[in-house]
Amino acid sequence: NTAIFSVVNAVLLRPLPWPDSDRLAFVAEGRGAQLFGARYMGYLDWRQQSAAFDELAVLRGQSVNLTGGETPQRVTGAFVTANYFTVVGAAVAHGRLFTRSETEVATKQPVAIVSDAAWRTQFGARPDLLGSTLVLNGQPCTVVGILRPGFVGPMFTPDVFMPIGYYPNKGDLEVRGRGGIVVLGRLKPQTSPERAQPDIAAISRRL
Repeated sequence: NTAIFSVVNAVLLRPLPWPDSDRLAFVAEGRGAQLFGARYMGYLDWRQQSAAFDELAVLRGQSVNLTGGETPQRVTGAFVTANYFTVVGAAVAHGRLFTRSETEVATKQPVAIVSDAAWRTQFGARPDLLGSTLVLNGQPCTVVGILRPGFVGPMFTPDVFMPIGYYPNKGDLEVRGRGGIVVLGRLKPQTSPERAQPDIAAISRRL
């Protein structure tokens, strides 16, 4: 009974840990059980043309090589657009979040944000981590922010965030036929997923 209640409490009873969580929605391509994420080029069209969402953000999870220390490490990474943090209501304890230009593919900048848990476990809560350089997948990145404690991601909680423009399989972002990213949106007030569906479908038909 205790084990069953723990699952029910976490999945069904406890509120989701994001502000206005009833307005959060994943946007995916495909039909029914064939949903498989989204294409970055399609995301750009949704972001520009959709009237159903206040924000549409990108998330792509992939482990990252952290080098430059005594031994290389493999850490949990996420490649995101700047507004990912707005959509999930994340805030920093130190530093700042990404700017939009830093995460756009054409204007990307080598910056990183570290989770509070990783800051404490991987980096010993060093106060000088902010502003320092981490070598992530061979790319020197400046740490511009450390998240507040307690942040939980909607799919997983990464150790480090990088701009989507530094996603290793960059070709997947530039070719309309390749998918693999997750699109997370915040619906406009009083807009249900059922009302947003025709909006996204109409854009897809035009494309």
